[in-house]
Amino acid sequence: MDISVIIPFFKGERFIDRINKNISSLVKSGKERGVSIEIIIVNDNPSGFIPNFEEKVIKINNEKNSGIHFSRTQGLKFSTGSYILFLDQDDEIYGKEVINNYFFSIKNNSDVSVTNGFFGFKNGEKKSIYSNKLYKNNTCNEFFYVNVKDLIISPGHCLIKRTSIPKEWIDNIMYFNGTDDYLLWLLMFNESKKFIYYDIFTYCHHDTGSNVSFDTKNWRQSLSELENTLLNISKYPNRKVRRIQRTNSYKYSLVVNSKPRFFVDSILNFDLFIINVLFVLTNGFTVLKHSELKD
Repeated sequence: MDISVIIPFFKGERFIDRINKNISSLVKSGKERGVSIEIIIVNDNPSGFIPNFEEKVIKINNEKNSGIHFSRTQGLKFSTGSYILFLDQDDEIYGKEVINNYFFSIKNNSDVSVTNGFFGFKNGEKKSIYSNKLYKNNTCNEFFYVNVKDLIISPGHCLIKRTSIPKEWIDNIMYFNGTDDYLLWLLMFNESKKFIYYDIFTYCHHDTGSNVSFDTKNWRQSLSELENTLLNISKYPNRKVRRIQRTNSYKYSLVVNSKPRFFVDSILNFDLFIINVLFVLTNGFTVLKHSELKD
């Protein structure tokens, strides 16, 4: 099998049409170019069920509600594809471009191939995730993941070589949704895995109103769990964990604290202040709200 698509499913009945469209588009594009696709849907709602889809789907049922990370690893255990696409139930993908990314990944022998995508807005407009050439290149640089933030919006716009996924990511399950993919990138960077950027649009991000990436409270909880998880992984350097802890605390203060407090925090973390100011000046800065995004 060439590509395994793994989709955690939790009360996602309203996204059935979108999931069907994604699957059909990808399978059709794969057949046209001789790329085999398997679809794995992991039901994380024990009281619910996975509906039937137009294409053949492998269905897995969790015994209890266990979160996105656990569901992704369960799907991974049943997968046979050389490359993995972790897709959320509310994501939108463009099958033809995903297949193009597959061939690009093979050609470059990449461990992670990051592509561009869109934010979908309620007024029908779309905005590029990456509109700056420097930002695009920085998606493959560990420095910014440690000192600024996770630059990849979702694993839905990446193809990941199956054999390159660290065992530590599979064994250390995070239960607060939102940063298990950040953990994956940090572990892969630490193992010197090859990240490449391919400037095509494979993906569109929609906000459901409960998307954890935009939930400040959940964001801090999941970041704390990320830090604790990294501390428990012996192969991951403590110096990097300490740096990530500082970065997370500083960025959180930017979101929740008053200007006087943020000013004090910026003085205390002057190195991070300079790095992040330079990042914004050279890469741009965008804040998106629930109300702006299409579900």
